[in-house]
Amino acid sequence: NGDNNNFFSTDRFKDFGAVVVTPRNYYRLMQTGQNALLFPGGVKEVFHGKDEAYKLIWPENVDFVRTAARFNATIVPISALGAADSVNILIDGPEILKLPFGIGE
Repeated sequence: NGDNNNFFSTDRFKDFGAVVVTPRNYYRLMQTGQNALLFPGGVKEVFHGKDEAYKLIWPENVDFVRTAARFNATIVPISALGAADSVNILIDGPEILKLPFGIGE
């Protein structure tokens, strides 16, 4: 979403140097010796369901590791406790859609 009125728009992230996540873009970053901060689980891992706390949601194919190794890039694994540890998630997406008062319709 390139809507500049939305703080979380892709344009806002581009202001900070972000690029769209594609294998080609990642390859080019590594090829030119750029640093990359990559979240292999992407949005799905960030906005996980209430029963998925502390679960890594990585794709089956982790070619980003092979690409980094090809260009002798250093991989620094990091971990952080997120906002999910600050709140108790009582109901998540699929359950919200089943509520009887029109939110999911």
